[in-house]
Amino acid sequence: EQEPRQERCKIAIICGNGKIIGRLIQNQVKRLFHTEPEFIFFYNGEFNALQANEFNYIITTTDLNIHTDVPVIYMKEVFDSEYIRKKFENIKYLTDAGRTIRKGIDSLALNLLDESRFFVLDPSLSYEDNVDFMIKILQSQGDLDDHFADRLHEREQVSSMILQQHVAFPHTFNKLQKLTLALGVYPEKPLEEKYKDIEIVILLGIPEQMEDDSVIIHLYDEILATLQDRNALKQIQKTTNYQELLMYFTNTK
Repeated sequence: EQEPRQERCKIAIICGNGKIIGRLIQNQVKRLFHTEPEFIFFYNGEFNALQANEFNYIITTTDLNIHTDVPVIYMKEVFDSEYIRKKFENIKYLTDAGRTIRKGIDSLALNLLDESRFFVLDPSLSYEDNVDFMIKILQSQGDLDDHFADRLHEREQVSSMILQQHVAFPHTFNKLQKLTLALGVYPEKPLEEKYKDIEIVILLGIPEQMEDDSVIIHLYDEILATLQDRNALKQIQKTTNYQELLMYFTNTK
């Protein structure tokens, strides 16, 4: 009786046809919570976009043409429990990171990236100039605080940001409460001798007040798993925009 009560969340389950699929989804999802959520079912277009904000989560097997800040999980009618678990886990990570999950993207890193956080770097410029260029764009978009570059350069004086021979991983704290990830690719070999082998730059701003470090650990694990694949690095380097990057990972699933 003295255990703290977990707030009971409210989940909308939207199915195109039949109540069986809805009940199967409910049965899988309720196992992910200590306190069983309240489930509301909608069938055959009954769901009204105005109702979205009444829920903590929305699970749907049909396309929803609505704009809402409520996390929406799109599912096929054929699914497995591991898929559902991973979806809810990524929603939690992204919510803690001040970001939102995007339709059809399971990767935490790919959810943190988008067109505005993908950069084609200039091989004729120095590594530092390229990183500063990335930072300035991210600052103008409200992703990084004004003094992020100063802290990053101070940190680079103490320890190298070269993660491995072909990858630079500049990272430090972000005073804004946003986990910010950006990717820069060199289309050609950099002219600067010290960084001539670098092919991609992964820039990370970590919220100073982030309570759950499991988000960062999960992100690190995902990035390191990709970096171990030399072929994957070469393919990523060849991409010229975020859509190509997304297509590469979609086709290699």
